[in-house]
Amino acid sequence: MARPDSHDKGEKGPRASDSRSKRRGPQGGGEGRKRSDGPPRGKRSGGPSSKGKRSSGPRSGQRRSGHSSKGRRGPREDRSYNSGSDYTYKLVATCALGLEMPLGRELEALGLGPIERDNAQVSFPYTPHNLAKANYWLRTADRVWLQLAEFPCRDFEELFQGVKAIDWPGLLPQDAHFPVEVISTKSKLEVVSSCQSVAKKAAVEKMQTVYGIATFAETGAPYAIRVFIVYDRARVFIDSSGEGLHRRGYRTYNAKAPLRETVAAALVQLSHWTPNRELYDPMCGSGTILLEAACIGLNKAAGVERPFASQRWPFLGRACWEEVHKEALDLYDRRTQLRIFGSDNDPRVLKLARTHTEQAGLEGRGVFTQNRDVGEFSSKKKYGVMITNPPYGRRLSTEEEVEELTRTLAQVFEPLADTWSLYYYTAFDRFAEVYGREPERVRKIYNGRIPANLLQYPGPKPPNSGGTEPRRKRIPLNP
Repeated sequence: MARPDSHDKGEKGPRASDSRSKRRGPQGGGEGRKRSDGPPRGKRSGGPSSKGKRSSGPRSGQRRSGHSSKGRRGPREDRSYNSGSDYTYKLVATCALGLEMPLGRELEALGLGPIERDNAQVSFPYTPHNLAKANYWLRTADRVWLQLAEFPCRDFEELFQGVKAIDWPGLLPQDAHFPVEVISTKSKLEVVSSCQSVAKKAAVEKMQTVYGIATFAETGAPYAIRVFIVYDRARVFIDSSGEGLHRRGYRTYNAKAPLRETVAAALVQLSHWTPNRELYDPMCGSGTILLEAACIGLNKAAGVERPFASQRWPFLGRACWEEVHKEALDLYDRRTQLRIFGSDNDPRVLKLARTHTEQAGLEGRGVFTQNRDVGEFSSKKKYGVMITNPPYGRRLSTEEEVEELTRTLAQVFEPLADTWSLYYYTAFDRFAEVYGREPERVRKIYNGRIPANLLQYPGPKPPNSGGTEPRRKRIPLNP
């Protein structure tokens, strides 16, 4: 049965939330935490200057930072429409709900802290180098946003003055393409199309004072501006990533219901798999988990083969991108031979998996796939890691088929559980009941807009890894 990696139809927009909250790229993830959804999202504006698909954006934030590593001082905010405090730019990396902890640990491993976690986002200090490095290396982030301002926004005048106070001429060249989108929730300003017009006008008027022209052609580099208003407080962002960061560049064809790359990377990180251990996905589909594991094992930067919108921003300069790109190439481990295996009973998706392996430059690097049903798996190896995203009935299979598959997984992999670590990512709510053993930990992680659970059955660490992880009491399978 082909594994349906789950929903991949675009990122969610910002969730309304007002809570405050080495050289080598990160190879391990972190343990997540339970998520609480923020208030519902606001209405989407539909004015003429909003072009393209809606993308995920920051949910909250407090600061902005400047154009140098020391931070550039932004304009002093007028007390008539703002708090009166100076404001420095900051960066906000957004992620799927449930991935805040792994994302935060990635940022800390990259040396980009201090960090602040919030619902579906992690913020960190702005420098051009931090912006470039985050886009290149983050595996679990959806996008990296540059937050420019935060101010009270109870009426159109406060919105206009707050947006106009931003140093737009210092950020945007004369030919910049700068569509404005407004998201408003639990705010007095509910007509988002009007908010969008006001925000756009404010930015244009500020640029007119410097460039001395009435209209702007907007034929140059993209600067996707988002104004997010929640509880009568506005935050202004620019999207630095362009396409979502899950677009690695290797997956040009999709199987049905593919698993998002950012989620697949998080599953590998949360498993604490290391390159000296065997990794297996018995329902690999188009190979997303396998390829993300291989990139982690070889320390290949997630975005090394793709462009970013902010690479065309003059105020950032080229030096930061060139430095980060050279570092990524230097740190790419081309000598390690991995032991990563995947199988599926659908030859069509296996062909995609092999194509993606070639496009990722991982052919011959220890990533193997074969046409085999999950029930045929057996292994004499010890201390392996199994990670899979089985069908779960929401889109591709009946519940009876899902239950039968779950029982098959238990029969095949439970005999290995004394040494193997087992991880199942599924939206089948009764998985543990049917499987016959309660997991040690369950983590809710959204795949696109589908909530699913990562059921973790960790085994002991290999003896040569610095000691053996103590075994917890094992609950036997149901008769």
